[in-house]
Amino acid sequence: MLRYALHLYDSTGLNVYPIALVSYPKSKRPLNDRFDLKGPDGHQIFSFRYRVIQLNRLHWRDYALNHNPVAAALMSRMGIPPGERRSSCKSAQRGVCSLADSPGVWNNSSIRSSLSWGESSSSSPRSDWHRSICFSKS
Repeated sequence: MLRYALHLYDSTGLNVYPIALVSYPKSKRPLNDRFDLKGPDGHQIFSFRYRVIQLNRLHWRDYALNHNPVAAALMSRMGIPPGERRSSCKSAQRGVCSLADSPGVWNNSSIRSSLSWGESSSSSPRSDWHRSICFSKS
């Protein structure tokens, strides 16, 4: 990550804010957020700090009402108790469905086909399937 951050800084001349987005499924122990280079005598020569975001340490409900499609996509790797898996899945699907309201999304054929599976090619994106997931109360 240090090399990548230095390369970006060198090629663009802009400050770089390094972030490590970690999606480990099990381990919840905090990860190191720095790289230290020390000499043979233990003297610190260089220190590189970065932000660590561990998805499994975040609670999915904090991001459920966020209309960010990235948050909806990453929600499955957040801390979800087994009893809340169904409601978290519905919430993530609603987040993806909110993309369907954006006209630019329907120009992307891969997104259009994944959101409208099971429909005939002549039907509109607002299928019964789409309504049941995106507008259900549960």
